[in-house]
Amino acid sequence: MTPIVRSGGAARAGAVLLFIGPLVSWVAELITASAWQEPHYSPFYNWVSDLGLTGPSQVAFGPIAIVVLAILAGMGVSLVGIFQGSNANVANGLIAFHTYGAQGVMLAGNVMAIVVGVNASRLGQGRGRRVASIALGVFGLVAFGAFMADVFTGWAWNIGLFERAVIYPIMIGHVVLGGGLAAARTARQALPHQPVLAGR
Repeated sequence: MTPIVRSGGAARAGAVLLFIGPLVSWVAELITASAWQEPHYSPFYNWVSDLGLTGPSQVAFGPIAIVVLAILAGMGVSLVGIFQGSNANVANGLIAFHTYGAQGVMLAGNVMAIVVGVNASRLGQGRGRRVASIALGVFGLVAFGAFMADVFTGWAWNIGLFERAVIYPIMIGHVVLGGGLAAARTARQALPHQPVLAGR
């Protein structure tokens, strides 16, 4: 029997996309489902298609800007993973996709942290998390400028340190947001349900 498995860069890219596609879908489903506020999303009673419904911001996830930025950052991560920063990709020019992806993640991720902080109250976040998220995003964007200057001047001084100064605020911001959403959800579930009185 003749094998139908292809080889080469296209085959590797296809394999990577097949692998990460379901993972991205599951993560997106978890994020969207956990963000439903009124009513809460139930994987047992709600259709899968309900996750794609649009409506008031308190029903879905909040400002559309957050969703757009998250998608852009996710696309950037995918480009970074598919087009590795290898010498081979430098030689054949594919390193450009890796670079664009990395810069996209850095910009979109830090801007998203600021947007999340600005909309903290709508996302059930307290003042401390609001300030932390905005501060992380601003720090990351300032570090991005320093990182790009370090790269394009050819100085390349402590390049890994500058790069992490851009990326780590995004990761910490995700932890702050995730922890805040989980805490807000727990607090809502702990509230006693008020009985509905007849005649009112």
